[in-house]
Amino acid sequence: MIGFYSRSLRWVLRHAFLMLIVTAVTICLTIWLYTVVPKGFFPQQDTGLIMGITEAAQDISFDAMVQKQNLVTEIVQNDPTVASVTSAVGSGGGGSLNTGRMFITLKPRKERNLTATEVVARIRGKTARIPGIGVFLQAAQDIRIGGRATKGQYIYSLVSPSQDDLNIFVPKLLAALQKNPRLKDLTTDQQQKGLQSDVVVDRNKASQLGILPEQVDSVLYSSFGQRAVSVVYNDRDQFHVILEALPQYLADPTDLDKI
Repeated sequence: MIGFYSRSLRWVLRHAFLMLIVTAVTICLTIWLYTVVPKGFFPQQDTGLIMGITEAAQDISFDAMVQKQNLVTEIVQNDPTVASVTSAVGSGGGGSLNTGRMFITLKPRKERNLTATEVVARIRGKTARIPGIGVFLQAAQDIRIGGRATKGQYIYSLVSPSQDDLNIFVPKLLAALQKNPRLKDLTTDQQQKGLQSDVVVDRNKASQLGILPEQVDSVLYSSFGQRAVSVVYNDRDQFHVILEALPQYLADPTDLDKI
């Protein structure tokens, strides 16, 4: 063993210049690997799937939201790297009336020259031109943290025993973070600017007519709620029949007088 080390040392001394070159190459290769190797808690992957959430004004109507969602979907579908798009609007899946969801499937990696993150950046630039709606996209990952869909990769939660305090300080924090140029797609899930109508029931007149408060609630829910009254079955599926007022009585709050 001692003889082996002696021969190795003599070889290194005879080829000192070569060893110097190898050392320099090793240092340069180490620095290069440090710059190209993905870093972070969970490095970003390209799984070929992009998740998207859209958000419009809190007082937007359903029909207007559908129109804006269709504009976003059309832009996404026209991107040359996109294979298919699934789009939905409404309160299903934990969302609200002014939000929508998108599931974007990209073409195989060999058929596109951009990563999923680069595709998100390109689509973000195109959809930013649509007024009245925000589009929040992120590349889907095999490993994700959190139990619900979010509009961004990171989420910061504020907790307070007072709802009034949250209503005051959440917008202030959001405005302060938006001043940082390194942060993009900042938003909040706070919903406090929607419209509402107060329905006042004349209980004296209702009692004179033999109408109970429960009947008033039932009629209002049948007109403006999601009351399922029947189910239509076929060979492969089933469809719920929803009762509601006629469309001409759903566009203006004054139509409540006609119910």
